[in-house]
Parts: sequence; structure tokens; C-alpha cells
Amino acid sequence: MDLSKFWKIIAAGGREAQDDPDEKLQAIEEKLAKCSPEDLVSFQTLLDERMVEAYTVDLWGAAYLLNGGCSDDGFHYFCLWLISRGQKKFEAAVAQPDSLSRLADPDNDEYELEELGYLAPRLYEEAVGKEIPRSKLKWPKRPKGENWDYDNTEEVHARLPKLAAIYLEE
Repeated sequence: MDLSKFWKIIAAGGREAQDDPDEKLQAIEEKLAKCSPEDLVSFQTLLDERMVEAYTVDLWGAAYLLNGGCSDDGFHYFCLWLISRGQKKFEAAVAQPDSLSRLADPDNDEYELEELGYLAPRLYEEAVGKEIPRSKLKWPKRPKGENWDYDNTEEVHARLPKLAAIYLEE
């Protein structure tokens, strides 16, 4: 599986499924269920690579604002949610986390999609009868970028001005 096919699978369900996590997961699962075990391994590897790509300090800061806080696991689930939004939104957010202001809804603090990380491994195990092979991908010890304090209003306004305008009171 190449990256283009990966993003086509992620796009399953179209716009209609974007705001319904269950519908989105079901649409992706239906596409993955048609894949060979080898493609399931490739899908999981490409998913893991996107997760590493998204592992940045500033994106974590955006997740912190959107979710009203963000633990290690919460950031992992946030990145899965971000991937589920599709290639353009994912790439825009990785390049400029403040672009997530276009997706922001202060009445929603559920920007996570943990289950996306389990789809390919579960389908692989159902098909082959054993766990999906582990990726040889090296996970970074810390997120890319210079650490900053997500609770420091001045820093948030400086690094994520559009999100700060939505989530922080002046």
C-alpha cells in the first residue's frame, strides 16, 4: 500500500462521516476489511509514520486548547483524530497547528479517535490469527520543537493566535 491509497482509505465515508466518529470508523473499517494482510501491515506502518510526523510541541499545544487539556495518551488519540480528518487538514495542521482554528468548536472537547489505532491490528489478527508485526519505526523520545507552557496565555497567543482568540479570554 502506498500513501495515496492510505489517504483514500482515511477519506472513507466522505464529509458525511467527518463529525460522526462511529460512522467514520465504520467506513474506514469497511475499506480495510477488503485489504490483504500485507496491506493491513502497510496501513498500520503508514498510520504510525503520520503519528510520528504529528509529534510536535506546537501541535500538542493546539490539542491542549481544543481538548481543554491533553495527556500523553490524549495527544496520541488527538493525532489519530487529526489523521481521520484527511490528508489536507492533517498536513496543514502539522505545518501550522493554528490552522486547526478552522475546525475548532469551543462547545466540543472530543478531538480524539483512539479506536482508529486498533482497526488494522484487529482486522489483521482476525485474518491471520496472530498479532500484526511491529513496525521498525523509531518513536521519538520527545516531541519536535521547543517546549513551552500551554498554560501561559502570552505564549499561547504568540504561538497559536487564532486558537487563542477562540479559547482564551482576553
